[in-house]
Amino acid sequence: MDYDSRITNSDGASYNANLGMRVYGNTHGINAGYPSSRYSLSCMVIGAQDDDMQRDYAYTVSRKADLLQSASAVGIDAAKATVDRLAPVRLIRRTYLYFYTATLHQACSVIMSVLSAVAAFIVVLVSYLIALASKFSQNGLTLKNARLLKAA
Repeated sequence: MDYDSRITNSDGASYNANLGMRVYGNTHGINAGYPSSRYSLSCMVIGAQDDDMQRDYAYTVSRKADLLQSASAVGIDAAKATVDRLAPVRLIRRTYLYFYTATLHQACSVIMSVLSAVAAFIVVLVSYLIALASKFSQNGLTLKNARLLKAA
């Protein structure tokens, strides 16, 4: 609240420390593990200006607790983000000229026709491959068996 008078309240802050051990084992005798950690600090603040109220947050995350940003730095980041949301600046509307010539229209039409033809070819190709795979499976053949038969 010292950052800006428009910050009126806090929606809370939290600190988390997760320490654990990741372990993997299987029936083949592999048994391995390693320690893991995750620390985080977050803050959410509420701001008001005229009839507008906004909230925003900030956080810091690290594998080591001493590498987290300070609580005051996280609070200031949250306050700045909240103040930035208050009384947003309206964008200026502008009119732009654009040129869409007959030649450009013709080129776009040709490109769309080519793309349609390529898409149709892909559909036919996929349909053929599905039919071929179905034929193999009906005869009890797999691609591996087919290669072995061809080699023999």
